Amino acid sequence: MNRMTRERLCEILDKMPACRVGIIGDLCLDAYWHADMTKSELSRETPFFPIPVTEERYSAGSAGNVACNLHALLTHSPKVLGVIGDDWRGDMLRRVFRRQGIETDAIVASETIMTNAYIKPIRHGFGACVVESERIDFVNCSVIGGVDEEKLLAELAAIEGKVDVLCVSDQMEFGCITPRVREAICAMGARGMRIIVDSRDRIHLYSNVILKPNELEGARALNGVLPKEGQSREELAEIARALAVKTNCRVLMTMGGSGSVFTDGNDLTFCNPFRVGRELDICGAGDTFMSGMACALAAGAEPGEAMQIANLASSITIQKIGITGTATKAEMLAAWDMQ
Repeated sequence: MNRMTRERLCEILDKMPACRVGIIGDLCLDAYWHADMTKSELSRETPFFPIPVTEERYSAGSAGNVACNLHALLTHSPKVLGVIGDDWRGDMLRRVFRRQGIETDAIVASETIMTNAYIKPIRHGFGACVVESERIDFVNCSVIGGVDEEKLLAELAAIEGKVDVLCVSDQMEFGCITPRVREAICAMGARGMRIIVDSRDRIHLYSNVILKPNELEGARALNGVLPKEGQSREELAEIARALAVKTNCRVLMTMGGSGSVFTDGNDLTFCNPFRVGRELDICGAGDTFMSGMACALAAGAEPGEAMQIANLASSITIQKIGITGTATKAEMLAAWDMQ
C-alpha cells in the first residue's frame, strides 16, 4: 500500500494515549547478570572459578514485553492478565511492572507453577572483552491448575467491553492460554471484540481474531512445512492467504526483511520494512509489532495503516541492542522523518 502521510501518522499517534488495550498471555522475566571475571578466584572447596555477578538487570519478556511496549504508547496502564509463580522471579516481574507504572492486579499468583525466566550471564574480562555465556532458563513444566484457571477466566471476563483491543501472547508449552481460556478468547472475538493473537505453536486453533504469525509460524500452522530459503514476498504472502482461508481469520504475517502482509483470504496488503542500521537485535521485535498494531487499531487506523505503524515501531526496538526495548511516539516520528 502507499505510505501514509506524516499528518495521518501524527493523527493516529495523537489518539493512541487515550486508548484502552489489554494483554493476556505468558509472562516471563528477562535477566541480565553481568559478571566481572577479573574478580574471580579459585574456590577453596572445588577446582572451579566462580562467576562473580557484580550487576543485575531485569525486564519483562514475552507477554510482559508486549505490556511494556503498550505502556510506552498509552496514557493509562494496559490491562495485564496472566499467571505467574509465587517465587522470586514472579516477585521481580511484578516489581519491574510497578516500577514502570503498569498495574498487576489482574495477574494471578500460583503456588503450583513456576515463573518462566531467561537468565543471560554476561562475562566481562580485561578491557573490552565481553562474552555472553549459555542462557539459564527457568521453565515451567506444570499445567495451570483449575483454581488458577478459574481466576484467570474471571479476570478475562471482567475486561470485556472495557478494552478497545486485546492482545494474546500464547508462547509456552505449559502456558496460561489453556483450551478453556482460548475458547473464551475466541467467544469474545465472536461477540465483536478486536483481538490480535501471537502463538508459536497453536495459532491455527483460534477463530474470530486477527492472527499474527511470522512466516515460519504461518507455514508450520498451515501444513507443517517451513518456507524455502529465498522465497519472494509474494510467495510468502500466499502462506498468509492460505492460513486466512483455513482458519477463516484475518492474518497479519511478518516476513522479516520482506516486511509484512495483511489478508482476509482474498486481497493482500503489503508493507515494506523500514530502513535500519547494520547492528540489530531482533529479540522482542514481534512483541513490539503486536503492541504497535493493537494501539493503532484502537486509535482508528485501517489495517494497512496499523501495519505501517507496527513495522515502524519494531524497526526502532531491533536497533536497541541487548535489551527488549520499547518505541515511543517521539522515536517513531524521528524514525519516520529519516526514511
